[in-house]
Parts: sequence; structure tokens; C-alpha cells
Amino acid sequence: MKKIAIFAVGILVMAVAACHTQKDNGVTAENAVVSARPESMVVGHSSMIPKAVVYRTNGPFYENVPIIMSANRKEIVSFPAPSDIHPDVAPVELAEGYLLDRHGVGINSAFTRYTYDEYSTLPVAPSLRHLRQMVIPGAIVTDLVRLPFPLTTALADTARVNRLIRQGFPGCDVMLERKAVAPFL
Repeated sequence: MKKIAIFAVGILVMAVAACHTQKDNGVTAENAVVSARPESMVVGHSSMIPKAVVYRTNGPFYENVPIIMSANRKEIVSFPAPSDIHPDVAPVELAEGYLLDRHGVGINSAFTRYTYDEYSTLPVAPSLRHLRQMVIPGAIVTDLVRLPFPLTTALADTARVNRLIRQGFPGCDVMLERKAVAPFL
């Protein structure tokens, strides 16, 4: 029975990898090195657990609510409900300006003028038009790295995460590293 379960998990992982498509994310060869590998999960006994992600931005946006934009940054693709925002989803500050993601920050994330505290008290989610107006111009993710262990491990041992950062992320998946990023003004 155990062999069948391992085989089934293996087939599932291969199916996910085979279906993986890389979308245009608006990052050009001039400004980034992007790795979009499907190894985003830690395979456990019979379940898959997402790996932890750390990121940096081109400004001090750790208190600002992130949303996901289209690759051309003209449309909002995803945003949280106010009830989804609470202290447990705010990023954790780490070494060298990195943040431990607890909300789903990605390559196409933008940051709003709303702080976590402000957004969480809204009675309803803002309209797309209003939310678009609240996006901080030029606020982007500059570095995005997938760690070799899940978020629970990263939260329990931030010293280990800081060591990985200081050592240049050995054994990690560097998904985004922008080479030329204009400073946030």
C-alpha cells in the first residue's frame, strides 16, 4: 500500500510539472534573471506543503498590503478581502532587507498605500478603480527566493533563514533577481 501511495504522489508531481507553463511576467532579460521551476512544493507523506518564500522590494513597503497585477501592470489580477488581512499575514522582517512572505507576494505584486492595520478595518473591499488609485507607483518586488523548507519551518527558525540570506541562498530557488531597478522615489 505504501508503494502505491508513493507512486501516486510521484505521478501527481510529474503531472503538475508537465502542465506547468511559463507566462510572460513583464520582466526582461535586461533587468532580471527569472527561474520558474515547478519545484514549489515539499513532498510529504501524502500531502504537498508549499515552500516558504522571501522577497525584497525597492522601498520600505513591509507594512503595505500587496496585490497582484497583470504582467503589464495595467490590471489588478488578485487582491485580498479586508477579512483576510490580519497580523498573521504581515511579512516578517529578516536580514539584508528581506521579508518572509505570509500572504502570497510574487513577481507581479504591487503595493498599496493601505497598511495592514488600515485595510483590515475596511467594512468591504475597495472597488478595483479605488484600489488601482491606491497602488504606490514604482513599488515592486526586486528579489524573490523560494526556500527549501515550508513556511512553518521558516517562522520557527528565522535565524536559519537569515543564515541562508547571508550565505547567498545555497540550495534555494532564486525566482527573481532584478539587475537594474530604479530606486523608489
